[in-house]
Amino acid sequence: MPVFKVSRGYEYSYIIRRPVSAPKAFVLFLHGWPSMGLEWHHQLDHFHNQGYTVIAPDLLGSGHTSRPADVDAYLLKDMAKDVVEILDHEQVVRFIGVGHDWGSSLLGRLAVYFPERIDKLAFITVGYTPPGTPFDIDLVNERSKQALGYAAFGYQRTDFGSLSHLHYIMATEQSRVSIPTVKNGDEWPFLFRIYLNCITWILRKLVSFLTGPNEGHDREVKISTPGLGAGHVVCNVWLPRSTQETQAKHPLVLVLEGGGFVLGHPKDGRLSNRRIVDQTRAIVMSVNYAKAPRYPYPHALLQAYEALRWSLTCSAALEGIYVDPSRVAIGGNSAGGNLTAALSLLLSFRSGPFSVFRYALPPDFKQVLQFMLYPSLELRLPYDLRLARSTIDARKHSLPAWVARAMEQSYLPPRVCKDDIFVSPVAASVDLLRELDVPPAVLFTGSLDCLKEEGFCYAQHLMKSGKDVDFQEFKGGTHGFSVKPQDGSTEAQVMYKECWARICHSLRDAPV
Repeated sequence: MPVFKVSRGYEYSYIIRRPVSAPKAFVLFLHGWPSMGLEWHHQLDHFHNQGYTVIAPDLLGSGHTSRPADVDAYLLKDMAKDVVEILDHEQVVRFIGVGHDWGSSLLGRLAVYFPERIDKLAFITVGYTPPGTPFDIDLVNERSKQALGYAAFGYQRTDFGSLSHLHYIMATEQSRVSIPTVKNGDEWPFLFRIYLNCITWILRKLVSFLTGPNEGHDREVKISTPGLGAGHVVCNVWLPRSTQETQAKHPLVLVLEGGGFVLGHPKDGRLSNRRIVDQTRAIVMSVNYAKAPRYPYPHALLQAYEALRWSLTCSAALEGIYVDPSRVAIGGNSAGGNLTAALSLLLSFRSGPFSVFRYALPPDFKQVLQFMLYPSLELRLPYDLRLARSTIDARKHSLPAWVARAMEQSYLPPRVCKDDIFVSPVAASVDLLRELDVPPAVLFTGSLDCLKEEGFCYAQHLMKSGKDVDFQEFKGGTHGFSVKPQDGSTEAQVMYKECWARICHSLRDAPV
């Protein structure tokens, strides 16, 4: 995404797409709050395909644009000047403006202060409001609380009296979190990238041979994910028997297999997925998300989100996948446990800029459970340190440091902030978790796995924030104890059966 610094010193990030031939016109999209320019992606695709040049900036305080703490920076007149400077930079003279919510207010100021630049205007949700229009946000909060049960703008600091000033900043921990978006930046040195690609290719071939054929599922669907991975993601689907004969809606379990972000395939969990279907009558959809190092963070996370979003649409129903959006669970092991925690956090924001992910789903969407098995949750620390701090027995049975190091370096090139909660979920503070609508959690670790400390730490954070957590450290459990053992060990068989019996029990009893 281009970045432009306006004369006030703030950097604006924006999306711009130009047609091959001369454009019919220029269309400017201004998003509302909480959101970002990416919310217009459907409209951008449509109008670009129709021959228009389209632009959608992340407005001040949103997305990857500057977030000044001084509330006076958000004067709408000044923000309108910022937008015009971006248009001048892109050599745009006149435009068609489209605004939504707070973006409509900014669009109105563009019409007032720069009428010579306007061709046409379109206001969505919020109409034109002249400068100086009184805005009693306390009254809005009071009435919305009576009608909805919560204050619609309760997450904002509200010391402004008119729509001339957007005097708000996030008064919560949310302001410290970055929205996961694919972006360019610092890479590993060229020769090191070759090394990572060679190592992961060998591991991928070896594991694929050991895990056998891709079989046992009922459907295989291909979901479009523009800009993520190869542009699509393939998912294996297991269906309750009745679903294949009727159109009754069933709960959904979205599964994210582990493999250090570089391995992993839906076929790896074919036995446990069929067990879930048979014991809970839920639909299981396992996502073959984009793998590193070719597709580092956040490709896998955002592809998992897109797969979930697709499963709740009529496109899924046309494939015979009828999902009840009010009964959705997400689960995974190891790296898949990391993605489970990250996706669950992403869906937990009901206000603020991150809520755009939640509200892109059906209104009755509800995540009723997340289950994480020996998850990798503290990628902010090098694997060598996490291995060293564990017990001697755990170190003996854990993944070798050089393998895990290559996996994590593949997923996290230097440009990625490893302290981000969607990279290291254990970094989510108790205060932040209290604010979020985090679903109940099942979190199992093994006593002979060096990742047990970070799993325990995250479980503690969830518990202290008031969330329901079923946590257990399985004695004698190694990394991978949830995979059906091949050696016939009685202890391993018992552990495997107990693990999945408890997960199925939690899925059946999940609150609706």
